[in-house]
Formats: sequence, structure tokens, C-alpha cells
Amino acid sequence: MIGDTDFLLNAVVMSAKVPDRIASTSDALYMADSPVPSNIDKKILADSDLDYLMRRAAVEKAITRGLEEHNFEVYYQPTYFIDRKTVHGAEALLRLHDSVLGNVFPDEFIPLAEKMGLIDDLDDFVLCEVCRLLKSGIPMQYGLDCINVNLSVVQCMRPGFVERINKIVDSFGVDPKLVNFEITESVAASDYRILSDTIDALKHEGFLFSMDDYGTGYSNMQSIFSLDFDVVKIDKSILWSVNDGKLGGIILENSVRMIKQMKRRILVEGVETLEQAELLNKLGVDYLQGYYFSKPVPKGDFIGHIKKAYEAL
Repeated sequence: MIGDTDFLLNAVVMSAKVPDRIASTSDALYMADSPVPSNIDKKILADSDLDYLMRRAAVEKAITRGLEEHNFEVYYQPTYFIDRKTVHGAEALLRLHDSVLGNVFPDEFIPLAEKMGLIDDLDDFVLCEVCRLLKSGIPMQYGLDCINVNLSVVQCMRPGFVERINKIVDSFGVDPKLVNFEITESVAASDYRILSDTIDALKHEGFLFSMDDYGTGYSNMQSIFSLDFDVVKIDKSILWSVNDGKLGGIILENSVRMIKQMKRRILVEGVETLEQAELLNKLGVDYLQGYYFSKPVPKGDFIGHIKKAYEAL
């Protein structure tokens, strides 16, 4: 428990030789403090299993270099209305182009940035870049309703978070209704009261909120009922499970029906084929996102994409 918040922890055992792998107390603490990569499912790690520690050290240096050398860039993945022709908005996604490691993706550097205490710097960078694009007026010129910005539950729990967000957006003179914050579904039950207060405060200012990754966490029902989300984003795994058999279709269809009954708008991620888009059209969802329309692209390419879509209407 940290403050009033409970966090679910998973334990693993690490075994390393001294002094071959661990030469000092600081090495041991570094190993213990390192988050285990999601692609490692072992509960006992030894020998080559611990090679990721070298990678972690390299990525930490890349994060520091990224902030110093301006190696971070915001990409945008457009979202579409169900008609598949009209662009609804976009999701802002952070990328790191490092001079040593090359491209480093968020699922690797975001957890480390949180550990290093630099996540606020990255979040502020993304929000500022989004506000800078919105201030230009280009997204609205081509019919976009909003741009989505990802938030972690940990961020929302920090004192002064609402004030910090308002200060950044106000500094650009951007209408808050053009910013839609996404929060992952996987929040613990004890987070609801604090998180609800944060969402309510920002929605009072005009911001929108989406629940991201519906279907991947353990608390989905409670979070939908408890929190005032405008949009629920159904995770791509639910859509893709339709290809695995009848059960996948049942889960998708009933998820859509339930969310619609709760009066939330629905966005489905991971749309890669025309057949998937047509299926979702029949189910009556509101928005679509995925490689069928566009992968995440740099700002210049994104502007070109939404301009072309607008002119084709």
C-alpha cells in the first residue's frame, strides 16, 4: 500500500553468482529493483535470464539522452467513425529514437521512466506536443473531434495533478474538450475513489476521458460502473479472438451490448481488415482504430493522412 492505494505485486526469484554477476551491493539492489520484462514468464531467473539487466541499463541511458538531446517524438494513430471514411480523432503515442539503441518502444521505456522518476517529464512533453498541434487549428480544420493522451493511474494519484494539467493546457490556449485522456482498465478497486475525484475535476474543466484496454484487466465491470468515462476502448485481443471460434464472437457481441446499455460510446482497437470493420459496423460501435486505416505515424504524415481523408469526403 502506498498512501491510500493498493498495488498488486507479483514475486519472482532471482539467482546470480557472486562476483561474476553481482560484484557489489549496488549491483544486487539494481537487480532487485529492475522490473521483469513482460516476455519473461518464469518465476525463477538465473544465468542468461538476467541479461535483460544490461538492456535495462542501456535503455535508462537512452531515456536520459532522449530528454537531453530531444530524441523523443510524438506519433499519431488516427481513429475513424464507423463509416470508415470520416476521421474522428487520434491517439498520441510516444516514441524514442536513440542514437545508440535505435528505436525504443513505449512498453520498454515507460516502466523505466516511472522507476527513474522521469515519467512526468515525458507526460508533459506529450501533452505539450498535442496542445501545440491543437493550437495550430489543423486537426479541427480537417474535422477531428479530439486527440487522445494516455495517462497512468499512478500519475492521477499524485498531488497537484489536476492543477498541472490545467496549467499546461491553459498555457497553449487550447479548449479542454479537444483533449481526451485515456486511462487503462487495470486499476485496483481501492483506486476508484481517488481516481473518480481526479476524473470529475478534469471533466468539470471540459476534458474527455476514455477507458483504455477494456477486456485485459481484472476490474473491468467495477471501473466502468464507478468512473465517468465518455468512451470505452475495447482491446484488440477481444476483436481478434473472433477468429478463434464462436466464443470470441459471443464475448465481443455481449461486451458491445453491455457497454451500449451503460450509455458509453465504444471504440474498438486493432482493426486490420475490411471484414472486421464490417462486423463492428453491424454491432453498432462508434469508432474504429487500427492498421486497416493507419499505423502510428509522425505528425507530418498524420496531417497528410487526415487531409487526404477530409478531401475524399
